[in-house]
Amino acid sequence: VPLSQPSRTVLWTLLVKKIPFKFRLTNPGSRGKRGSRNAEYLKKNPSGTIPMLEDGSFSLAESNAIIIYMANKNQWFDIYPDEYKKRARVDWYLHFHNRNVRDLTTGIVMPKFRKDIETSEEVLASRKSSGLAALQEINDSWLDKDSFLAGNTWTLADLVAYAEIGQLQFLNLHDFSKLHNVSKWIDRMKLVPFHNEIHLPLEIIGDISETAPSMDKMVMVNKTTTDVLENTGIVTII
Repeated sequence: VPLSQPSRTVLWTLLVKKIPFKFRLTNPGSRGKRGSRNAEYLKKNPSGTIPMLEDGSFSLAESNAIIIYMANKNQWFDIYPDEYKKRARVDWYLHFHNRNVRDLTTGIVMPKFRKDIETSEEVLASRKSSGLAALQEINDSWLDKDSFLAGNTWTLADLVAYAEIGQLQFLNLHDFSKLHNVSKWIDRMKLVPFHNEIHLPLEIIGDISETAPSMDKMVMVNKTTTDVLENTGIVTII
C-alpha cells in the first residue's frame, strides 16, 4: 500500500529510474484475495510482508533487497555505486536502518494508524527512544560533512531513510527545529524527481499529532494515490 514505508521506497526507486512496472495494491495482514496472508501470496513470500517484487518467475521480498536487486540488474551506479568503498557506505546505512531508523515508524507512526496492534507502552517507548537516537546520529554524524548519507549525491540510502524520516514532518509527529543537518537534507530530498507523487498519501493525511486519520480518508488516499501513480505513464495499476 502507498502508506507503507518500504513500499514507498521501492515505488520511488522505480519511478526515478523510469522503469515501467505493474503495481498491485495488497492489503497487509489480510487473508483475502488481495491480502498478504493469502495462500497464493504466501507461496511466493512466506513471511507475508509487503512489498514483494515479481520479475518473471522470480519473486523477491524485503524492500532493501528489492532495490539492490534492481540496481544490480540495471547497473544503476549513480544511486548504488560500483566503486566498492562507496557502495559499502550505502550498504552500511541500509544495515543500520532496519533496527534503528525503522523504529521511528514502529515507535511513533504505527501506533497512530494501527490501534488494533496491541503493544505495551514500555515497548513503544523503547522503540521511540531507539528511533530518535538514530535520528540524532544521522544529524550529528552521517550528515555532518556530506549533503547526503553516503556522499554528496543521493543514493538508495537516502530513499530508504526518507521513507521513515520524511513522514514525521508530513504528519507533524516530530519537531525538526534542532536537527539542522536533517532539516537541510529533507529539503534536498524534496527535489528528487517524483517526490510529490510518492508522498501524496502523507500530504493528504496531514497532521495526525492529535487525531488518527479516519478509515474513509485512508480509502480515499489509496484511490487518489493510485490514480496519480498511473498518470505518470510509468505505472500500470492491476
